[in-house]
Amino acid sequence: MNRRKRIHPVLKVFLIVLIIILVFLIGAGIYAYRVYLTYATSLPSIKDIQYEPPQSSEIFDRSGNLIRTVYFAEDRIYVPLSEVPQNFIDALIASED
Repeated sequence: MNRRKRIHPVLKVFLIVLIIILVFLIGAGIYAYRVYLTYATSLPSIKDIQYEPPQSSEIFDRSGNLIRTVYFAEDRIYVPLSEVPQNFIDALIASED
């Protein structure tokens, strides 16, 4: 006699819940991937979003003395972050908070 083993009812419920969770996770993953593709394709390239503001031009004489600083809309000079004082950075952060 070949008798089929019956699955315990608790195990059967557990397997059904597990399958439902797996199907939900796979569906959520596919949805998240589609959303990512939708937004990733519409983003500008990194070259397009690099910010290079206009800066002031400095005119020197032949001995290296500054004659004049020329600017158009704004008077800007590039300063690397390593040269900005920490107190100034902290003050900016405090004013934003």
